[in-house]
Amino acid sequence: MKINRYLFVGVLSLGLLMGCTQNNSPSQKESSGSDNPSSESSSSSEPIIEKKVKVNFYLDYNHVSDDQIIFTTTVDNGGLITEKPNNPTEAPYPEFPVFKGWSKKEIIDDINQLWNFENDVVIANSGVFSLFGIWVAEGE
Repeated sequence: MKINRYLFVGVLSLGLLMGCTQNNSPSQKESSGSDNPSSESSSSSEPIIEKKVKVNFYLDYNHVSDDQIIFTTTVDNGGLITEKPNNPTEAPYPEFPVFKGWSKKEIIDDINQLWNFENDVVIANSGVFSLFGIWVAEGE
C-alpha cells in the first residue's frame, strides 16, 4: 500500500511540476510578440504599410531603373492616381509601336488589365508602386 501511495504522490508531483513549468514559461503567443504592443512594429513577419506611396511610371518593363522613370507622383496608399504623364509617343521597339496604356503588370494578357485611373487604387506594402507602359504591334 505504501508503494501505491508514493507512486500516486510522485505522479501528482510530476504533473504539478510540469504544469508549473508550462505556466511559468512564455507561451508561443507571448514569445511571438503578438500581445506585446511594443514589439508589433519590430516584427519582421508583418509588412509595413506606408501611408504615402511613390508611383513610378516606366516606358515599359524592360526599362526599369531609377534613370528610366519617365514620371513620378505621390498618392495615398489606397487612393487613386490623379496625376499621370502624357502618353508616350516614341515606342521603345519598332515592332511594338502602339501605346495602349499603363499596367501594374509588366505583361498583360487582356486589354482589361490596363490601369483604370478612374477606378483602380494603389495598394502597396512598400512606399513604391510601379506602372509600366504597354505597347502592341499595329492592329492589335
